[in-house]
This record gives sequence, structure tokens and C-alpha cells, in this order.
Amino acid sequence: MLGFSIPKIIFLFLILIIIWNIFRYIEKKNLKKYNVKNNNSEESLIECKVCGNFYSSNIPEGCLNCNTKK
Repeated sequence: MLGFSIPKIIFLFLILIIIWNIFRYIEKKNLKKYNVKNNNSEESLIECKVCGNFYSSNIPEGCLNCNTKK
């Protein structure tokens, strides 16, 4: 009655594929909605000459540790 058979295993496999595809569809929809791009862009970092800390080149204030300008 509760044994494993080929039709039951195939049916379970089909249910898992359907659920997996539903979640893929939802994820793609959310990525388009929030306009998120899946790229691995690298950010350039600048080393502070005073303290040796690395900070982002996008920060206009400069180093956040010792507050020196770029």
C-alpha cells in the first residue's frame, strides 16, 4: 500500500520539477521587477596613504578611518 513503485517515483519527480519551475519563474519576475542585473562587477579600491586602509573610490569623503581626502 505504501510501497515504492515506478509510477509513484515518476509522479513525485514531476511534482518536484513543476514546483522548481514555478520558483524559477517567480525569481525571474522579481529580478525584472526590481531591475536587478546579475553581473559580477568589481569595485576599485584606493589605499589610504596615512593608515593603509582600503576604501571605495565612490566615496567623496575619502578614507573613513582617518578622514583624509583622496
